[in-house]
Amino acid sequence: MVAAQPTPSFQLPLDANSDSTCNIPKQSALAQLLITARVILWDEFFMGSRYLLEALNRTLGDLIESPTAILGNKIFIGGGDKRQILPVVPHGGEADILNVTVPRSALWQHFRILSITLNMRVLRGEATPLQASWASFLLSIGDGVAQEDERGLVDVPFGNRASTIADLIDAVYDDLDAHIASSDPLLRPACNSRSDQHLREGHKQVSRGSLHH
Repeated sequence: MVAAQPTPSFQLPLDANSDSTCNIPKQSALAQLLITARVILWDEFFMGSRYLLEALNRTLGDLIESPTAILGNKIFIGGGDKRQILPVVPHGGEADILNVTVPRSALWQHFRILSITLNMRVLRGEATPLQASWASFLLSIGDGVAQEDERGLVDVPFGNRASTIADLIDAVYDDLDAHIASSDPLLRPACNSRSDQHLREGHKQVSRGSLHH
């Protein structure tokens, strides 16, 4: 079985396209491993472009000298949740992103979908009530059934609220002005956003060392 991070393990190109292949010489040890392997496991499968999957398919067919074989006639297990992070398309819109997702590949018709429906941590009582509630909330987002307001936005019923970027930075980077000469306060916490514009503005304010400049 081959199970590892796909880009280094399969020698996939970082900028894959519809004609890409893996950089695996036929006489290499990796090629021999892939030829003899019966099972290939690819975790976080849906985060990658369909061109990566197709590149691997093309390469496996070449290695076993059977170009029409589907993924080298291996048992291929792709783990992940397509409701989560999708492939990144620089400056691409929704249609561009959806076009490079794995389900848009011609190979998708050969997959059998097995769904995991139980959160074992919650089921075994290992999660706190807050964690269990958070897990349920995330599922409602992924399933598209979370309650929306009149603006089409979903309220996140957890954590503290910040009305401005300055307030958010003040909450995440505690007492930043007093420690601006040191990098330590900047290494532990982090802010993330679905908008690059918000992140850029936040980075500007943090780097200036003044939240109210």
